[in-house]
Amino acid sequence: MPLLLSIVIPFYGSASAPLLQQCLHSIRTQQAQEGTDYEILLADTPRLTTGDARNRGMERARGEYIFFVDADDLLLPGALAPCLDLLRQERPDVLKFGCLPFRQGQSLPAASGGQPSVLARYPSGADYMLHHNFTGTVWNHFYRRRFLIDAGLRFPDTSHFDDEAFVALAYCHAGPMVQTAWPLYAYRQLSASVSRVADPEGRRRRIDAFADLLRLLSAHRESLPVGLHRDALERRLHFLTIDYLRQMRRLRCPLSDVRLRLRRLHTCGLLPLPARSYGWKYLLVRWITRML
Repeated sequence: MPLLLSIVIPFYGSASAPLLQQCLHSIRTQQAQEGTDYEILLADTPRLTTGDARNRGMERARGEYIFFVDADDLLLPGALAPCLDLLRQERPDVLKFGCLPFRQGQSLPAASGGQPSVLARYPSGADYMLHHNFTGTVWNHFYRRRFLIDAGLRFPDTSHFDDEAFVALAYCHAGPMVQTAWPLYAYRQLSASVSRVADPEGRRRRIDAFADLLRLLSAHRESLPVGLHRDALERRLHFLTIDYLRQMRRLRCPLSDVRLRLRRLHTCGLLPLPARSYGWKYLLVRWITRML
């Protein structure tokens, strides 16, 4: 019987071995069978970026689906096998499932009872992206490996926002997509996370990486024909542009740098934000950005 799932775990550099062991334990104590239902791939990289490690894991994967797990996170007890049953029943290109945050020392919920139910079905990932805002985390999805290969999808070679880029492009190219609220994944909240950067150089690298993300998606948008997929990616770009403005504020970018970056957004057509029926919050932010 063909292998259903490849679980790719990027692990390299100064990553914590004890946290990795906790992660592996949370997988191997599931009811699903390693070697029959799934394989585990630890993905190393000399380039020391999450994106490159995930790409190396994808290249080695043999499963029909790929599941990206971070080495400091956990699977919720007893949650994987029922989720795999849903995957077998639905056979989508993308299955999106629920997740929960936790901190070191916090107990995870007990094993879930029952079976996951379908919250929504979409004809394509683009249909989902055209009508939803979302956090672009790669680890709350199963991705069919064949469509990733056919679309030539890879992660940018960075450790900042590589998952944002990958998720947006995966949605853009995916066929049928299924969403369930079934909680499978527990993501660890760490004070040392790359999202909490204190030093000025780290902040600069992070905001530069966000600008690279916008350029990558903007270039991909221009390569798409007019229609659903282009409209869906365009919506995502509009909201990521808003997030970019928020990032500049959170990371305390100097005023001169902010002005330069705003000029670049205007030059590449990401500002001013166009009038779209995305809701009143978008229209309010659009009005504010036109004052910049």
